Amino acid sequence: TPTTWGIIGPAQAGGWDADTDMEWNAEEECWVATLDLTADEFKFRANDDWSINVGGSIDNLVKDGGNIKNTEAGTYEVKLYLTRSTSNNLYCTLTKK
Repeated sequence: TPTTWGIIGPAQAGGWDADTDMEWNAEEECWVATLDLTADEFKFRANDDWSINVGGSIDNLVKDGGNIKNTEAGTYEVKLYLTRSTSNNLYCTLTKK
């Protein structure tokens, strides 16, 4: 199934109603977005739909996992690694700008 990925939840501007779209970075084999996050929850979902979503611990994301808690508001570069080319786990990184 071809997918595009986004960040959803009250930590980002669209809340649970609208995703912040991510862009594919072929060089790093990850999805990337730079956005403002509040100290709240979020997770990732594919194709603006809940049928494919990941959450849980940022270093071990799982399908239908729990919400990810962001503890400090700010502008972040978020990278989502789903290919398992750099780790055995699905994971994300949050880099505060």
